Amino acid sequence: MKRRIVIAAIWAAMPGARAQDRVLPVEVLAFSAGSFPQGLFDIHSGELPQAESESGLAGWTRGTSVRLLAKLPADFHLLAPGSRVLSFVDDAGNNLAGPRGGARQGISGGTLALSVVETKAGALVTLGSLECPDSAAKKIFGEIEIALTDAAPESAESRPVTARAGAKIFAGPIAVEITKYGRADPGVQASGSQDLPKERGTQNDLEIQFPPSAPDLVVTKVEILNGLNRERVHEITNMASPRGIPGCLISPTVSSLIFRISYLRAKTKIPAFIRFSTGLGIHEE
Repeated sequence: MKRRIVIAAIWAAMPGARAQDRVLPVEVLAFSAGSFPQGLFDIHSGELPQAESESGLAGWTRGTSVRLLAKLPADFHLLAPGSRVLSFVDDAGNNLAGPRGGARQGISGGTLALSVVETKAGALVTLGSLECPDSAAKKIFGEIEIALTDAAPESAESRPVTARAGAKIFAGPIAVEITKYGRADPGVQASGSQDLPKERGTQNDLEIQFPPSAPDLVVTKVEILNGLNRERVHEITNMASPRGIPGCLISPTVSSLIFRISYLRAKTKIPAFIRFSTGLGIHEE
């Protein structure tokens, strides 16, 4: 049996909420429990998001997943690395967060995965667990803490740099270091990729880090361009880590790179909370 939400829900209130907390309006877009549907995300079917590998859910075939859209306050932006799960439970007393508890953005806690991405519509949240609701459960509840800033977005572009491990370059105030560039291992899947093992063997695996340049600088997006013709070869918007990206595939014909970095000067970080509750729609397949 598969359990899935049948009507989108809006969070109204939650017992124990503190008046001083900044609680964001949130809509439940989709929910799945039991066997996960495969394919692209569809808000009507409850399928997993297209970038499921970036949300930590790649390869998961069962468990509980919920897709949320939280409205951000005007002139505020999301600091994704500051996101973490505070609770994920059902009304039968089952802890869906599992024995390890709250995962942080982009990091699977063994049984739990969280992804929070800023879009034009708001903060798009994917929360997944390998745990399933109790058979007697009728609702699930959750709370996620995120960090906001009122800093204005900025961007900068580096000069072309040779595509090789150890190369360093600046994109405005952001330092970029290429920590790996070489033939990809066919047996290891790079972040955000859906390539086949045979295809991986013909690509180069690129990893970059952002050595600390200023404590208040937060990278929000990385665009990687071919240094010869300025063609965009990769883009990463789900910045799970403030320190770098774990890996992406680049054609071996690319010999130099340009990094276009979007960032925030987040001197002030404001906590906000996403609290949700939804009923469990049930049907059999």
